[in-house]
Amino acid sequence: MTGVHLQHPQSSTVLALEVRPGALDPISSASGFSYSQALALGNLAPADLWRRMAERPIFVSAARFEPFGLAVLEAAACGCALVLADIPPFRELWDGAAEFAAPGDATDLARRIDWLMTHPRQRLALGERGRRRAAHFSVARMAAAMAREYRAALGAAPAAMRERAA
Repeated sequence: MTGVHLQHPQSSTVLALEVRPGALDPISSASGFSYSQALALGNLAPADLWRRMAERPIFVSAARFEPFGLAVLEAAACGCALVLADIPPFRELWDGAAEFAAPGDATDLARRIDWLMTHPRQRLALGERGRRRAAHFSVARMAAAMAREYRAALGAAPAAMRERAA
């Protein structure tokens, strides 16, 4: 996967893409933007990456396999509108807070990107839904859930094991 940054020719909307190199090359969007004009960013310093994400670009991940998607979470936490491949982990985590495209279907992906680019109010609303969803995946929330699981496991353990654990 490669990070790509694009500027839409008729607006200030930008895209942050996480797609295979060349995956969108043959597609020209309905708005006249050619995805073959993409500029690969390569590795960015953390400060530059966060500055770009603060611009609230559309974040796209066309991953066909992703157990969680930390990059997607980080983009959502910044308020980026999400366009994701419709794979089970993304659907489970981001349903209602992202646009989904059929995996491997670059035309569907481009159509959803174009729609968000030409509908800024809906793009910002989608980004806000993603930001609210991302807030549920905080470190504090995870730690509290793990502590509950450990307490439950210790409570179910025989008394001798609980005494050794204490």
